[in-house]
Amino acid sequence: METFVIISTITNQETANQSCALLEDAGIAVMLEHLELSFDDGVTGRAFRLLVPQRDNMRAQRIISGLVSVMHSPAEESLYSLSQ
Repeated sequence: METFVIISTITNQETANQSCALLEDAGIAVMLEHLELSFDDGVTGRAFRLLVPQRDNMRAQRIISGLVSVMHSPAEESLYSLSQ
C-alpha cells in the first residue's frame, strides 16, 4: 500500500483545485481531502488538504510552491490524526 503525505492545507477551493491540476499535469497522483473546521468560539470554515505519494513529496512541494504557502503545524497534524 502506498503512503500519502500532506503537502499543503488550503482554505481557498479554487487554489486547491489549481494545485491539484498542476500536480496531475506533472504526473503526480493527488488526493484532495475536504475538511469542515470548527473552533471553540463557534467560528466554522472549510479547508482542503492536498496529499501526494510520499515518494513525490519534494517534487510536489516545488511544483505548488509558487501557488500556495505550504503549511505544516502541530495543530494541522493533530487534525489529520483525528480524521484518520
